[in-house]
Amino acid sequence: MASWDTLLLALVAPAAGAAKTQLVLLVTRAVPLAVYSASASRFGTRTRLLTMTLFAVAALGAERFSPGTLEMVGRTVAGMAYYALTATLVYHLQPTLTEARVGGLMRLVLAFTLFLLLPALVLPSFILPLGVLVLGWDFALSAYSYWKDSQWEGTRPSLGECLFFMLVNPTLVYPDRGQWERRPRPDLGGGLRLLVGLTMMTGGSLLVAGYPIAARAVQAAGVPQLARFGISGVLFFFATYWLAAGLAHIHIGLFRQVGYWLPECYRCPLLATGPADFWRRWNIYVMTWARRYLFDPLVLWLVRLRRRLWPSATPGAVQAAAVVLTFVSMGVLHDLYTFVETKAAGATATALFSFSAVIILIWEVTARHVRRHQPAGKRVGPTRGLFARAYFGLGLIAASGAMSML
Repeated sequence: MASWDTLLLALVAPAAGAAKTQLVLLVTRAVPLAVYSASASRFGTRTRLLTMTLFAVAALGAERFSPGTLEMVGRTVAGMAYYALTATLVYHLQPTLTEARVGGLMRLVLAFTLFLLLPALVLPSFILPLGVLVLGWDFALSAYSYWKDSQWEGTRPSLGECLFFMLVNPTLVYPDRGQWERRPRPDLGGGLRLLVGLTMMTGGSLLVAGYPIAARAVQAAGVPQLARFGISGVLFFFATYWLAAGLAHIHIGLFRQVGYWLPECYRCPLLATGPADFWRRWNIYVMTWARRYLFDPLVLWLVRLRRRLWPSATPGAVQAAAVVLTFVSMGVLHDLYTFVETKAAGATATALFSFSAVIILIWEVTARHVRRHQPAGKRVGPTRGLFARAYFGLGLIAASGAMSML
């Protein structure tokens, strides 16, 4: 009994610290939606007052639990003022970029310069802290999507619609941005999503806090190295998944309260039958952006390049090269934020994304070989699908264990 009491006491302080960090993150993420709901003309006066009251109560409660939250909210509002001005510039630049036929790469460089590099270099940290700067990464992806796809709308979006998509809506991809379904009113389904999200983030915070304690406990118990590696992988994966998916549930739940339906961001990645299926289920917003603006253009570019330089290359080789280049590019974009945050160059994300691309290719080649050697007319039954999930699950635990040691 004493050992359990000791364990609980050891867990309280780091769990509280992790919970405070996540609470500040939640309040910071809620600022854009709260500001929009309190100022947009589509909401009535009563809705605006209710929104401001609820957010003020939540911020004051967070300040009581985690001193410094109100200061963070003020700094977030100041940082969002810069991003609002930049998003307005993006809106007015759209016709010019279209007429000048500025290419996709230049637009991407311009978006990351405006939303990530420039504020990190010019604005002082007390105006734009790292908790707000991380939003700049999302805003840059959203700005690029707006530049690429808003021109295909029947009518040009208004400035308010542009600001809502770029600064409030978390979906990143303009054609998949969701839609208004009804007037704002309490939504039971959205409330349940909020509850699920808060529960998942709480569980993720506890895992983050308890990871060092669990590592010392299993080492002291004499658990074999391979088993410790597996335990580390399980804890790291679920901590990462619960924190990320919990935040996505909270986003969806909050938006439903104001009458806006967002698409899903995570679709049960644990049910994936392979690496490619996993990435189709994990962080769908980012992966949809990568597929639409990196993978698809790369396939078209590589097809044209193949006709000139390598006519004998198969379509499968073209797709494999596009997969590798897409994942490498996403790794570079993640490392770019890490460089802005830490002022230290690194390639950890690029290496991890490149490794993921290689695993996808190995898995797909193996699966194609298995299908090719199946008897004619024989279908893959549920048992083999279960084995595929089991093999992939073991690989996912191994990869998570390796990442936890970085």
